[in-house]
Amino acid sequence: MGEIKKQGISNAIISYIGIAIGFINLLVLQPILLSPQEIGLTRILFSFSAILSTLIPLGMINVIIRFFPVFENKEKRHYGFFGFSLLIPSIGFLIVSALLFLSKDFFISKYSNQSPLFAEYFNYIFPLSFFLAFTSVLGSYMAALLKTSFASFVNDIVTRILNVLVFSIYFLKLINIDVMIILFVAIYFLQTLSLLIYIVIIDKPSLKIDFTYFKEKKIAVIIQYGLLFSIGAMSSIGLRYLDSVIIGIYLPLSAVGVYSICAFIPTVIEVPLSAIEKISNPKIAKNWELNDLNEIGKIYSESVRYLSLAGSFIFIMIFINIENLLKLLPIDFHDSYNVVKVIAIGALINISTGINTSIIFFSKKYKMGLLFLVVLFISTIIFDVLLIPRIGVIGAAIATALSAILYNLLKYFYVKVKFNLNPFNKNIIKLLMVVLVCLTIDFFIPSFSSFIILDMIFRAIISSTIFIIMIFYLKLFDFTELTEYLKKTSN
Repeated sequence: MGEIKKQGISNAIISYIGIAIGFINLLVLQPILLSPQEIGLTRILFSFSAILSTLIPLGMINVIIRFFPVFENKEKRHYGFFGFSLLIPSIGFLIVSALLFLSKDFFISKYSNQSPLFAEYFNYIFPLSFFLAFTSVLGSYMAALLKTSFASFVNDIVTRILNVLVFSIYFLKLINIDVMIILFVAIYFLQTLSLLIYIVIIDKPSLKIDFTYFKEKKIAVIIQYGLLFSIGAMSSIGLRYLDSVIIGIYLPLSAVGVYSICAFIPTVIEVPLSAIEKISNPKIAKNWELNDLNEIGKIYSESVRYLSLAGSFIFIMIFINIENLLKLLPIDFHDSYNVVKVIAIGALINISTGINTSIIFFSKKYKMGLLFLVVLFISTIIFDVLLIPRIGVIGAAIATALSAILYNLLKYFYVKVKFNLNPFNKNIIKLLMVVLVCLTIDFFIPSFSSFIILDMIFRAIISSTIFIIMIFYLKLFDFTELTEYLKKTSN
């Protein structure tokens, strides 16, 4: 347990540093170093490859976490489980890359009109998707070894710093765009290679698979389990990148670049959800084993209470300052504040429904969770295809928000009906009132348009003061209760 806590603390620190670097990179530096079209090119290359990278492992990311304890044996070198972990994704890459090669002309024809630059660099998707897929697999293997800090450091910090370095060199005209894209892809090769070397050093695994032992452990069941969860992985991770990929079909790459920057901003709202899930998931899993639905209900209710508070505060800060923030970026971004606002609404709804995803996926009804993810994935595609050609990037934002609302409604009603758990009470109405009051008052605050930073600080102070006074007056927050909740979920 000491090692787990140590890794957890290290990961938390690294994650937040990585978020800060990512925020500075994507929101501050990239708009300066790259044109919107060049940002769009790098984002769509990465997004397209990331979606494929969820299919390539054929579920091995989940298989490693679930079944590594069954094979763990240092003396036997885990019966070649590491070799198996690389073999299945290798087969997956051959299948996916073959399908991509056969459909290459189709995709290029779709993008050649609006995004010809992406069509020109389409072939880089093959190596990039390979590196992203195997980075995920190696990261999962390191998690099974309880050695996650190095992977977090490489993934969240090193790669982002290298991205900034490559874009800076390009900005200084020391390299052309061809070399920039090669170096961009090479960053993820170095990411994969560093994780591989680290695993070899700390674990000394074997590539030789003990098929006799694997047969004893029912290898067919393991593969079936992986394929089932690969559907969920495709739906879950793919959603983060679908918008950029579909926008590139109907709109110029510059629109992809603008949208990717704007869509990144509201993700800050959901950061507390990830933090709470990391400390509450083990507790949820344990209580499902004990069949203690009452305790799960308490954790669920408290998660909704505190996450909705945190999400609402961040939502208000974004909503009141987004126009000023975008004015600090190049002119292409100035009129995109409604994109951020719409996506922020979806993010607020997502965080305000608490840890319902964990409740479903750690229960015996996890297949329904996978089904909901598929519904989310399909609905996002449908909304994107219907809205983007008609109303542009704001259509992608609406599609994201609508899909988030649909997904969370499905989860909420399923948990309510199936497990009789309802985390909402009259306090959610009070909190909504607080948000509306803060936004309404901000509307009447005079603008210091000549002093953007000063205006942002002034609005933040006024809204923060009103928010804090109201939540304490309405008894929506109790610091002592929050401390007890965090202790309860982490013990």
